[in-house]
Amino acid sequence: MGLISWIKTKYYNHKLSQADKSVADRDFAQAQLIYESLLGKQPLADAHLAKMLVDNASSVSEKLDVLKRLQELSQSVSEESKPDFNSALNKHVSSIETLASHCFSSENYKDAVDLIVSIRSFRNGAPYSDKVNRYKAFYN
Repeated sequence: MGLISWIKTKYYNHKLSQADKSVADRDFAQAQLIYESLLGKQPLADAHLAKMLVDNASSVSEKLDVLKRLQELSQSVSEESKPDFNSALNKHVSSIETLASHCFSSENYKDAVDLIVSIRSFRNGAPYSDKVNRYKAFYN
């Protein structure tokens, strides 16, 4: 059984390298398919997928979709990739908060509200309630 485990590990590591190469070649759809096929089989796949999603989300809707996807993934992150996954997640939440502030400053109140509400929901916290209320006051 040790030989079979070794072969599977080699195979999954090779598939992970293929997905990383697809990211480098900017073939994100292919990379995502490969990463998702490796979830639960290759312990670093979730962190690599998270990093790819975070690095390539630019619009408000993409950032919100990625946050939802990361929340789903966070339920099954391997211990081995947890630090890298959490780093990507925290980077993403910070970028959402920055974008929300930018949207508010440029008087794009709807996007600012959507972004800050998503952070408040993610963080489960009152610290964002004041910001949410302020953003909503301008939006309405």
